[in-house]
Amino acid sequence: MINATKPIIFITLTSAFHAAAAFAEPSATISDSDASLVNEIVVTTSRSQTSLKDNAGNIAVLPTQDLPSLYPSDLLNRAPGVAIHRGNGQEHLTSIRSPILTGGAGAGSFLFMEDGIAFRAAGFANVNALMDSMSFDTQRVEVIRGPGSALYGSNAVHGLVNFITKDPSDDGQTIEATYGSYGRYALRGATSLAHDNGSTRIAASVSGEDNAYRTDSGFAQQKLRIQHGWETTRARYKATLSGMSLNQETAGYIEGTNAYEDRDLAKQNSDADDAFRDAWSMRASLRIDYQTQNGNTLSLTPYLRSNAMRFGQHFLPGDPIEENEHTSIGLLSAYAMPAYSGLLTLGLDTEFTRGELTELQNKATVFGYEPGLHYDYEVEALVIAPFIHQVMDISEQTKVTLGLRAEFTRYDYDNKTDDGNFGTGNKFFRPSDRTDDYADISPKLGFTHTLSDKVTLFGNIARGNRAPQTTDAYRLRVGQTVGEVKSEALNSVETGIRVNDGNIRYSIATYVMEKRNYYFRDSSNNNVTNGQTRHMGIELDGAWVFAPKWTVSGAAAIASHKYNFNHTPVNNSRLENVIADGNQIDSAPKTIANLALSWQPRAETLTKVEFEHMGKYYADGANLRQYDGHDLLHFIWQENISTNTLLSLRINNLLNDKYAKRADFNGANGNDRYFPGEPRHVSLTFRRDF
Repeated sequence: MINATKPIIFITLTSAFHAAAAFAEPSATISDSDASLVNEIVVTTSRSQTSLKDNAGNIAVLPTQDLPSLYPSDLLNRAPGVAIHRGNGQEHLTSIRSPILTGGAGAGSFLFMEDGIAFRAAGFANVNALMDSMSFDTQRVEVIRGPGSALYGSNAVHGLVNFITKDPSDDGQTIEATYGSYGRYALRGATSLAHDNGSTRIAASVSGEDNAYRTDSGFAQQKLRIQHGWETTRARYKATLSGMSLNQETAGYIEGTNAYEDRDLAKQNSDADDAFRDAWSMRASLRIDYQTQNGNTLSLTPYLRSNAMRFGQHFLPGDPIEENEHTSIGLLSAYAMPAYSGLLTLGLDTEFTRGELTELQNKATVFGYEPGLHYDYEVEALVIAPFIHQVMDISEQTKVTLGLRAEFTRYDYDNKTDDGNFGTGNKFFRPSDRTDDYADISPKLGFTHTLSDKVTLFGNIARGNRAPQTTDAYRLRVGQTVGEVKSEALNSVETGIRVNDGNIRYSIATYVMEKRNYYFRDSSNNNVTNGQTRHMGIELDGAWVFAPKWTVSGAAAIASHKYNFNHTPVNNSRLENVIADGNQIDSAPKTIANLALSWQPRAETLTKVEFEHMGKYYADGANLRQYDGHDLLHFIWQENISTNTLLSLRINNLLNDKYAKRADFNGANGNDRYFPGEPRHVSLTFRRDF
């Protein structure tokens, strides 16, 4: 259950953080990398600054300063191969080289981080992970599609997203205010304080929707991040404390064929009394980079993480209420040294988590969902992960990357209610107390080959693994066997090219992937533990300055995501619910793209037209129901009204098209259902830098 004292603890920790910073050892100011290198330097692939051209795989670098938004998904959807369906408020479902994934698969297949620290513990993730992120006052976002390197473990299966914060020594002060249609607002601010003992940077934001498009919906959210950096003769330190609070009233699906085309129906919210989300999170960390006498580097990052949430599961019969929370303490460690004509990194990551979950239904019985306590359990999780990562210079033109990560996970599960079946037809199954162990090995082999100073080839073979989410392992359904849930594994082969030739730059990547032990919930709301899928695609992103003052930029992907097994749901004879080997996976668009045409008539003015494309996709596993996709236009105008003052206007859905942010099929009653898209809407942003 959510502990009401946690916000008080957060305030206390904030005060203690400032007190500790005041007594920190005096130091010189830590400086950021040259701003001109932002698109050339990445940190996610090696945990240290590395040239983008030497990265043996794809990576998208997204600057954050040019897209003020209440929703981080707006930013991430600019990356190739990424499609995030934002439902309502801060809720969303993610696709990165994958279908739109839900449930434990949606939570566990993607790793969302800030400065290399995951927002949630690996076995306790959430499909709405972006609600913990803070894109404001963030230097950039780095996105890797497909399995992460050996430096990252569970959840870096289909992709990972790393929010890179600014350095505490950044001396800029900023105030930013946004207001728009549907009562959307955001007030953000950031400032830096220089001391004899280092620098402190504070960023905060409040945002929300007061009059949302959907009836009786909206949200209010607050975020805070405090960082302090200092140096000694041989070491650099960066302490971070961040937190988030969210209160949301949610609007669920509307049902009926092409229901999103009816604007009156689209505004309705049949889940107004049952759909809500109240969440709270906190993270604290200290990164230490120590240089040894022989010039090697030891990096240590101890961290503390705590999360709690209460929400109405309006997507399940009976609208049960779930309460969950977990607290983690962990350590990321890496030792880097020159070896074998390159750089060798040895490391050990450890994390201990204690979490709990309850699910309570107050409504009358619906489809076997009986009122009462469905689940009540606690899990203690221990993860130990040694890794090795080697980059070798084979020649002046060729680098080879070798990586290997072993991840050992132990769950100690404690059931707090009656063991066994519960509900009509034994709908719910609660295992008795048990311990489960998972051992996963993730190898990687990659290369880069420089054809010229403008052209680089790259490729990699990698495996991504994840232990099951604790909800998948212990919130079981009828017909499941205790201990049958296995670690998910995805094998990937990728090749590509990067070109940077003056006024034009682009990258092309192709991939083939196969996944086993795919765990998902089928259309009859039963869990499937042994799914197999295959994926392939090609991705392009780039920019071209084709004339003075004119630039075209964007990203596109063509993909095929297919089931590689047969499955017929239990007690559900609808043809739409049957999965056949070779069928396209539902919620897997074949094409996604975004394109922007920018015109800068003078230094102070920028106008931009954005084109957003979502291709057609099936809404059911049998490929009988289809959403035809949509194409949208957006308009942006920015004006520097003084040296350090910016005014920005954004018009979304410029042509007022009718579309669905997400299309789905309800296998229980045979209805099409949608999250309707919003008509034309406007936002205005004022930004002042000091």
